[in-house]
Amino acid sequence: MNQKRLKRQEYVKVNVLFTRDGNGNVTQNCGECPNDTSIDCAICTEKYCNEERLVRKQCYLTNGNICKTSFDDYCFMERNSRNEINKGCGTCSSLACRKCLGNRCNDWKNKPYYCYSNESSNGVKECSDNVSDCYIIELKNKGNQIL
Repeated sequence: MNQKRLKRQEYVKVNVLFTRDGNGNVTQNCGECPNDTSIDCAICTEKYCNEERLVRKQCYLTNGNICKTSFDDYCFMERNSRNEINKGCGTCSSLACRKCLGNRCNDWKNKPYYCYSNESSNGVKECSDNVSDCYIIELKNKGNQIL
């Protein structure tokens, strides 16, 4: 009987990486991070560890550029007191705000309008897409007293 000696298989530690390019596109791969500084890249050495949460996500800024924030942080779009749209990374500076958690998620096509309202918990309500005017109603009973 001819016996062959089996060699113990050796494992080489391979870098697993996750990248996000300047356009927000992601790539999962093996190897080394590219030298391109416009690409966010993270390396891990565990099995199945190359997850999106390893690299920063991108949010739109008001001027059309992008900012970068941690995977678990928010992107936002808000209206300021002059009814102008502000976009960015992190938390809003006003109550008239919409936030989201996805990559480049703060580019809503129908930009929201907000009004003061006693119907919401924070005193500001997002109006429907087709309503851009706020109003106040003065309710009077039969005796001309304000309710």
